[in-house]
Amino acid sequence: MPFVSSPPRPRRLPDPHAPFFDLSGLAHPLWWAALALLLINDNLLKGRGTAPAWLTGKLSDVAFLVVAPVVFAALLPRALRCRRALALAAVVGVYVAADLSERVSRGVVSAAAQVGLRWRLWPDTTDLLALGVLPLTAWLLWGRRATAVERTPAHPRLWRERAGVVVGAAACLATSAPPSEIYAPFLLNRTVASAAVRVTWVLHPIDCQTSPQDLAQRLVPSDLDDVRIYEMQSGQVAALDGIPKDDQESPVGRCFAGVNASTFDQCVAAVLESAAARPVVMVAHAFWAISGDSAFISCDGGPPANRCQPMLGPAFDPGPDSLDLVTTPQGTAFVVGGSDPTGGSSPSAHVRIAPADLAAIAARPPAADGCRSLRGDFEALSGSRSCAIDADCRFVPDISPQANPQGCPVVYLNAGAAPAAERLGMQWRAGCTFNAVDSWCPSHAAECVAGLCAPGHL
Repeated sequence: MPFVSSPPRPRRLPDPHAPFFDLSGLAHPLWWAALALLLINDNLLKGRGTAPAWLTGKLSDVAFLVVAPVVFAALLPRALRCRRALALAAVVGVYVAADLSERVSRGVVSAAAQVGLRWRLWPDTTDLLALGVLPLTAWLLWGRRATAVERTPAHPRLWRERAGVVVGAAACLATSAPPSEIYAPFLLNRTVASAAVRVTWVLHPIDCQTSPQDLAQRLVPSDLDDVRIYEMQSGQVAALDGIPKDDQESPVGRCFAGVNASTFDQCVAAVLESAAARPVVMVAHAFWAISGDSAFISCDGGPPANRCQPMLGPAFDPGPDSLDLVTTPQGTAFVVGGSDPTGGSSPSAHVRIAPADLAAIAARPPAADGCRSLRGDFEALSGSRSCAIDADCRFVPDISPQANPQGCPVVYLNAGAAPAAERLGMQWRAGCTFNAVDSWCPSHAAECVAGLCAPGHL
């Protein structure tokens, strides 16, 4: 049978009466449902405490990936080939690239600023979970069948489509998610004169649910570190995020002492004293963050800026999460929040204080296995360095990294003392202050030098 070619399919010509833009996808109920979710979530749920921050962030991302590609496709001329694919690829490409690369995030923010949009983007790979909604987006762009709404004449639904363009574009450009801001507790001298503040840190970790009143009732001398004296000028700050790692560098004039707490649920405690001020016990988070959620785009200014600066001035309001030394009609006092100069305390979820009876604390019997006792026993062993040959020497992690903040925090002991020191170190790391060292530098050695164990050469 001879081969007979089929006639070529006639090329479909564009309809000269068709509108310049195709807005039909903006009339679909599912697209409007996604738009409603975006608007309700961003304007009624975010930052109100009515839903978890991670949930509001992910809801924004899901709704954004439905609304934005359809709006972008509607804004491209109908005559542009592959306009739907171009719109989807552009939105998803920027979304994925910005979540994977901080450099791309900064580039998008810079480009948005050129047209007056104050965006904030930050990489978050968990946002990629929202890509699971793309089949619905693709169906709205290509695969859907006309709904009853779309089968109606064009004029009755024209207002929906035009309103969809305006509201959808505005919602996509203004979806908000404030970025995180890191805070830490700090002390502020709000009196008009210099002050010497005595700070005695609690050596064991503190459960953040512990009230300062309960802690003040059960503190014993073996719980407490040596007294540190902070000489503070009027208006000066001092970091209170934990025991400074470097004894040679004062926390005065600093907002962070560099304790390097690892999680947001770690709390610290200290007893604070000053002349003519009643001593207090402070319980505070070592640091915390305020963040609206983890959504893709932020167009607002974010959470309040950290107010801490090395010098603030006695009249400055540092916010509710500082601990301040103030002058009241009754005399000098420690208060939380500092904005009330009469001695009242502003409520704070992160810094809390209670009166401390120093005489009662000193009179209580110390615990045999208390942190201060463990440290004293360890320091007593640290003098056991005598040796005859290199094989007599060991090195163990030092439980007081403040003694050697620049190098490897280890001590060099003879073989007789090293096992006991290691056991004390394990007890310390299990129940004492969280900034203790739990590892030491690799590629380390000890040797006998002039009869004493010392750093070795590899």
